[in-house]
Amino acid sequence: MARLIDIADVLRSKNAGALLVTLDLIFEDEERYKKVRDSGVITPALIAERYGISQNEVSIIPYDVAYAI
Repeated sequence: MARLIDIADVLRSKNAGALLVTLDLIFEDEERYKKVRDSGVITPALIAERYGISQNEVSIIPYDVAYAI
């Protein structure tokens, strides 16, 4: 299985307020972006497990125009 670090062109996290963090996955081309977006691998359950938080605290927001999740 491929790793995101090998597929995404940008992987970053940012503080989005006192209690919020954003994780950005940005892809250079539509093909790789859609492959990851449609794979079902990036889920609230996965992020919640990795960060030790509730799935209710996680939103996955694909942004097709920028090839970003």
